[in-house]
Amino acid sequence: QAQIQEMCERLEVRLAANDREDEERSQVQAQMQDMVARLETRLEANDREDEERSKAQAQMRDMYERLEGRLAANDHEDEERSKAQAQMQDMFERLEGRLAAN
Repeated sequence: QAQIQEMCERLEVRLAANDREDEERSQVQAQMQDMVARLETRLEANDREDEERSKAQAQMRDMYERLEGRLAANDHEDEERSKAQAQMQDMFERLEGRLAAN
């Protein structure tokens, strides 16, 4: 009977140790699940930020292209104005020459 009592006590000690280990494992698992959830949240936030940056970059690229187009149009208009001004200057000089000859 003493042996049975001793065996029962040892089994109770082992059972208590197993219970503590199970509790520790549960705590570690809960911590890991919490960490995974936080990392997933951060990843989703980073994905949203990346998407917003991509949209902003595309808008900037579009704006740049439109401004380049407007600048090219302005350059063309400036060139046409310069040609017209040169023609008018030439006509004015010819007219002055004719007036002086008269």
